[in-house]
Amino acid sequence: MNALRRAGVDYMTGHAVDQLDVALALTGLGATALVVYSGGTSLTVKAGASLIRVGRGMGAVGAGLLAQLNRAADVPVQWARLPDFVLGRAGLETVTDTRKLAELGALAADLGDVRAATSTAQALALMRYVDSADDAADLARVARLRGAATPATLRVLGKARSFRALYRLSDLALAACGLAAALFLQALALLAETLRWLLRPRKAQVA
Repeated sequence: MNALRRAGVDYMTGHAVDQLDVALALTGLGATALVVYSGGTSLTVKAGASLIRVGRGMGAVGAGLLAQLNRAADVPVQWARLPDFVLGRAGLETVTDTRKLAELGALAADLGDVRAATSTAQALALMRYVDSADDAADLARVARLRGAATPATLRVLGKARSFRALYRLSDLALAACGLAAALFLQALALLAETLRWLLRPRKAQVA
């Protein structure tokens, strides 16, 4: 709310507006409205938006991720509706295009997942491995699997190997599911054939 207040003052006085700060504030305050588009939860979206803001202030956000964030933050803002939104009298859709803001919401949700699976300190350190929205999604998947061991995993294997290993694991899991499904269908077919044989009328035996 304070970030939006500052941005509103800058806008009204003709000063440069920190668009990324505004978009992050809208993402955090309007997280519930972004859940349907971002695929996260309101808590992970809020946590991720806060993490990005802190990481940006600490210089933990690399050039690649910063460029991605700035592109995602390029959303329209209806400045006249900001007071009503901040006071809870208007929805996020009255202030900005929620579908356009969803890209930033999805990125925030992934980083929120990283924080939830590790810790705030670890998540801030792990942000250096993120150069794009795809990297954020991959890092979130690694963090959900490895938890607090995520930093050690990336240090040992490196970013590329860690993410490739994740997809190999996913492929193996899919192959296993496919094999299990095939075996299940074969078992059903065998059972059906057995039932047909048992229920088939028998010819009367000749005395």
